[in-house]
Amino acid sequence: IRSTRLLPIWIATLERHSDYFDQNEMSRAGIENDGRSFAILVSNLTQSTISESLDCPLLYFKKTLKILWSEFPDRAVFVKRHPITDVGAMMEAIRESKHEKVYLTEMHSGVLGRVCCVTICNSFSYAIPDAWHAGCRTMEFGKYSDGVRKLAGNNSIRPEFVDSYVYYDDKLFTSELKRLVNEGRVNRTSLNEPDEGLTDLLQYFAIKKYGQRIV
Repeated sequence: IRSTRLLPIWIATLERHSDYFDQNEMSRAGIENDGRSFAILVSNLTQSTISESLDCPLLYFKKTLKILWSEFPDRAVFVKRHPITDVGAMMEAIRESKHEKVYLTEMHSGVLGRVCCVTICNSFSYAIPDAWHAGCRTMEFGKYSDGVRKLAGNNSIRPEFVDSYVYYDDKLFTSELKRLVNEGRVNRTSLNEPDEGLTDLLQYFAIKKYGQRIV
C-alpha cells in the first residue's frame, strides 16, 4: 500500500497542529513563521550502529549546528529529539555550539516540515519522510560505516526521501544547504493518493467505531 502519510485526514491534522505551533511555540520565542527556519531531527547520537562509529551522529550534529550558526545566524533552528536520544549529549552539543537561536520542540516532523525550509538529520530518521511529504527540503549529513555505505550505493539508505545526501564533507554540506535554501520548498501535493483499499478499510473502522465516515 502507498504511504498513509498521504491520507487527507492525516494531512488536515498536521495543518491544524502547524497553526498551533505558529501561534504558540514560535510566537512565544519571538520567531516569525516566514518559512526560513531549519529543523534537525535527532535520533541515535551515541549509539548508531550504521555509522562509522557509535557517536558519529553526535559529531555531525555538532558540525551541523556550527555551520548553521556560521552561515544563517539570523534563522531559528528547531531540534526535535527521539525517545532514544542521549539528551545529555544533545544538550551539551547545543551549549558547545553557542548557537543563539536553537529551540527544542516536541512537534511532529510533519508539522516542522510545514514551517521550516530545510529539515536535516545526521543519521537517517524515519521521521524525515513526513517533512519531505510536507514540501520541506530534506538533507542527511553524516558518515555511514563502510559496509552500510557500500550496501546503500554511496547514498542515503532511503534516498527517495532525501533531497541531498552529504557524506563526510563539510564544504559540500554547506554548499548543498545553500542550494536547497535558494531553491525553496517543493509542492508535492501531486503525489498519488493512498490505495482505495486502504481508504475503504479506514472508512469501515470509522463507521464501526464512530458511526460516521471520515470527511
